[in-house]
Amino acid sequence: MVATTLQVKNADRTAIENYHVPSKTLMQNAALAVLRVLQNGNLKDKSVCVLVGKGNNAGDGFALADMLNRQAIEVNVVLLCGSDFSQDAAYFYDLCLKNKVKISE
Repeated sequence: MVATTLQVKNADRTAIENYHVPSKTLMQNAALAVLRVLQNGNLKDKSVCVLVGKGNNAGDGFALADMLNRQAIEVNVVLLCGSDFSQDAAYFYDLCLKNKVKISE
C-alpha cells in the first residue's frame, strides 16, 4: 500500500498528539525502515545518495544518512531546498555535520 501525503501527515499527527511519540522517533523509525530495505540490496562497495528537501522529511533523510555513515557506508546528502529545516530535522542535520557526513547543495 502506498499512502498519500495527507494520509502520512495525519498518521504522524495522530502518533505525536494521541500517542505522544516524539517527531524525532518517527524520523528515526522511517530512516531505519529504509535502511533495512537498502541492506537487502547488498551495499558492499556501493555508495548512497540521499536527496533532502525541507521540513520534517529532511529529518528522515538526515537520520538515514547518519545511520549509513555509522555503518561505514559511503553516503552523500544533496540539499534540494537549502537549509530551511524544522527543529527536529535540524537536529539530524547537525548530527550529520558532527559525524562528517558529506553534504552538498
